[in-house]
Amino acid sequence: MGRKEFLKQLWKFFFKPLAGLFIIYFCIVFLIGVFKDNGPERVFTVLLFLAAIFTVLASLAANLIKRTKDFLYAGLSAKMRAKIIQTGEILDYLIVMGTGIFLYLMWQKDWVLASFFILYILVQRIMEVGKNRK
Repeated sequence: MGRKEFLKQLWKFFFKPLAGLFIIYFCIVFLIGVFKDNGPERVFTVLLFLAAIFTVLASLAANLIKRTKDFLYAGLSAKMRAKIIQTGEILDYLIVMGTGIFLYLMWQKDWVLASFFILYILVQRIMEVGKNRK
């Protein structure tokens, strides 16, 4: 084993896990400090956690809906599937319009919260376009 291989092994089995433990430790210390004191970090951290929880729940719900849809579509005829797909496309347009109306009404009451929702939706659409391009 040469020096280069030894250093790779040392990094892989000792320094990399040690660096990970230090990062986890400092993240925990930061979160304890954030929730102990009031400040802008606390608000940002809570919003970040809420966005993460919302994203995970939306992903789980989408997975559940997809599995249910696949199970239900298996027993339908081709004509019925075409009608359901057409209805789904119409509902997709209506949902986009409803979201726009909801954001407009929300903007009138609290523009800061509406801005976060708009930014979240924008990021989700950009990620969706990125997935479709691959």
